[in-house]
Amino acid sequence: MKIGSEKMYYKTVAPDVDKAVQTVTDEFLLQCRLKTADRHNVRVVIDAGWSHPGWWARECTVIGLDGQTGLPLAVFHVIKEVNFKGSSKGIYIYFNFNFKSAMEGFGVKQIMQQLKEAGMTVTQIVHDKDASTMTQVMTVFEDVEECLCLSNFLIF
Repeated sequence: MKIGSEKMYYKTVAPDVDKAVQTVTDEFLLQCRLKTADRHNVRVVIDAGWSHPGWWARECTVIGLDGQTGLPLAVFHVIKEVNFKGSSKGIYIYFNFNFKSAMEGFGVKQIMQQLKEAGMTVTQIVHDKDASTMTQVMTVFEDVEECLCLSNFLIF
């Protein structure tokens, strides 16, 4: 791979690598989802890993695992000023009766939408209650049951 210049790297190499990684990730997640016993009764364990602690974090990765198999069902990378605008952590901001959530909550909603589009129904969600997780899940799956993990770390 000839990188050449910085412009060449950011305009050609990085997008090609990103596309290849996304293709492999999508296929892997598809294979993991196929191992889910009942696609209409899915228990998801969800949490976020952060680039660093604190309200100034610029990115986090949210992952949803199948509660029975332990396999990943969905992953979403939240990056400030790329696919997310707002606070990394915090409470809801009401604006025209819609709310924005912090980064983790935003990622949770994206994962729930991905699972719904994949034909899955989330019936239980296990989380650590440190974000707007339940509110975001319920915007996609209204009848979900909440289960809490009260340890310091859930996934990451």
